[in-house]
Amino acid sequence: MKNKGINLVEQHIEKIVLGVAGAVFFSALAWQLVGNVNHVTVAGDSIAPSELDSKIATATKAIRDRPKVDLSAIKSSFASQAGTFQQRLASGVGPDGQLPRIEAGLASVLQSDGTSGGKPFHDARLAAVAMQETLQLSDTFDVTTVREVPQLKAFYGDSVGPFDIVWAIPCAIVDLKSIRAELDSTARGLQIPKLWYRDSLLFIDVAFERERLKSDGTWSEPTLVDAVPGAFSFRPEIAKGADAGLRDAAFKYLEEKSAQLKIVQPDFLPTRRDVFSPGLLLAQSTGSSASTETAEVRGLRKEVAKRSVEVKRLKDELEEAGGELDDKSKEDKKKEDEKKKNDEKKNSGNGSDGSSGASRPGGGIGGAMDGGKRGSGAEDVANKEKRIRMTKGLRALEKRLEGLEAKLGGLLGVDEAAKAAAASASAASVDVMAADNLMVWTHDIGVSPGETYRYRASVKTYNPFFSNGSLLVKEQAALDDSFTLDSATSPWGPPIRVAPPVEFFVIDAIASEGRLGVGQATIEVFRYHDGERHRERFSVQPGDAIGAGGDRSGISYDTGCYLVDVFADVATDRGGADRRASAIAVVQSRDGERYVIRVPKSDVTDPRRAEYEDEIEIAKANRALLGGDASDAAKEGESTPAAPGGGLGGGRGLGGR
Repeated sequence: MKNKGINLVEQHIEKIVLGVAGAVFFSALAWQLVGNVNHVTVAGDSIAPSELDSKIATATKAIRDRPKVDLSAIKSSFASQAGTFQQRLASGVGPDGQLPRIEAGLASVLQSDGTSGGKPFHDARLAAVAMQETLQLSDTFDVTTVREVPQLKAFYGDSVGPFDIVWAIPCAIVDLKSIRAELDSTARGLQIPKLWYRDSLLFIDVAFERERLKSDGTWSEPTLVDAVPGAFSFRPEIAKGADAGLRDAAFKYLEEKSAQLKIVQPDFLPTRRDVFSPGLLLAQSTGSSASTETAEVRGLRKEVAKRSVEVKRLKDELEEAGGELDDKSKEDKKKEDEKKKNDEKKNSGNGSDGSSGASRPGGGIGGAMDGGKRGSGAEDVANKEKRIRMTKGLRALEKRLEGLEAKLGGLLGVDEAAKAAAASASAASVDVMAADNLMVWTHDIGVSPGETYRYRASVKTYNPFFSNGSLLVKEQAALDDSFTLDSATSPWGPPIRVAPPVEFFVIDAIASEGRLGVGQATIEVFRYHDGERHRERFSVQPGDAIGAGGDRSGISYDTGCYLVDVFADVATDRGGADRRASAIAVVQSRDGERYVIRVPKSDVTDPRRAEYEDEIEIAKANRALLGGDASDAAKEGESTPAAPGGGLGGGRGLGGR
């Protein structure tokens, strides 16, 4: 059959493959027989496989015929030096017992000499604070405050008001100069590295303790005064367990001056009369007004001091927040809203939310921000709104202060008024790293009217040894156990009797007079009610209740006491043209548990009576003098802002109504 379409190669492929395989086979065979490919090199000679066995046999015989070596001498030498060899293995290789100290410049600051050189640090011991006289105030909460503070709501119960409150303000003076000297001292060891406490005085807390005078004349067990409701405190965080995270948060929170002042100089809850102000305490260090001044002048001095401090503190807080910021006009706001809408339209559809950046978390404890100097988005807007509100409040306060200074200047002279304002403002601004002293206080709403208390205190700064225990010598390892470095506890301060809402004074008594001829007494009753001190006089005879049935204008003057007897006191002269014999009044409490002898001459000059009268006169003067300021502020829609730290919050152990 004839092949069609098959080329020459395809026809003879078997012959071609067989020829190539044969050529490869014969080439390999020739390479093995003719070349030296199987030779190996031994001792520099090329040897064929057939000669390898004889070469190995010759080398083996040469080794076997070598002379034998005597190892006994070597074994003996090793045995004699074995002990020395073992000692050298266990000993050090350096000339000294420990490695030389190598320390970088930064390590000398961060690393303790205690761990590397066995040297302790100076263990700072802070001196006790100096207790001052305790201040006592009375005011009234608005119903809004009572509803928003659970503790107030529970205390007043279903009462519809008035929500009167009396509280004590213990205060003390801290010697800042001595604290700084202790931190810098080398008296008991090396100086504490400044990096450990940021070279700053960081006040964590001020612990006030109180004791109550019992009926037997002894004092109760000390009780720690609770933190002010609504004010920030580190106490809850420390109770949970202090660690490096709390340390870093505390550093961040306390880097702002206003934050430290809120801890050591806390404000009070909002009250109707706003009777408390830091200036009330800080102005004491600048000198008090003369007792011969009128109630009008004394009232103006107090108001100027209060408002000067508030203005200065508000300015400081505004500066930390980024500075004053006035509100924009309605036209500017309209343009801004239009721009915002246009931006939203441009960003719609491309996945953008229109914000200028991701929001930044709050800065540590309390969510403290950095004052608006950084940040974006909602946080920046909130900070701007805060600054606008604070700026409005500052303008209102400055205007009010100007009016007060003008009125005080009209009574005392312009220079005297300016001097009073400047002194108060200066006292309100304290640099803890430069000032010699610092006044600290708290608000104790756990007191009961009619009781007597005394206070002591200690300050708590950040402990520079905290979290640095591994860098201390063994004897000082316990120094890092506490988050705070506490001062010595002060001695007990002077006692204070918390005034009840109703107090009375026997200002006159006559024996053998009255409708029954058994004597009578004139009683002056002071009643604090609905944010103001009121006064009424009653003429009573033995057996009459003092102030009972004396409800006037909805105010009760009931003292809970009876007049028991009035008898002549021949040793006391009434004075003047009145030749009637003086008398002494015997008063008994309604429950019959307490008898009190009241001498009119002593009651008339009682400092508490003078204080109450002064309070009433100052209130009248303030209403007359400050009425214009209040109305002007109302017209402008601006109210005096609450001082920093005066927000609503919880509290325990409220005093009496």
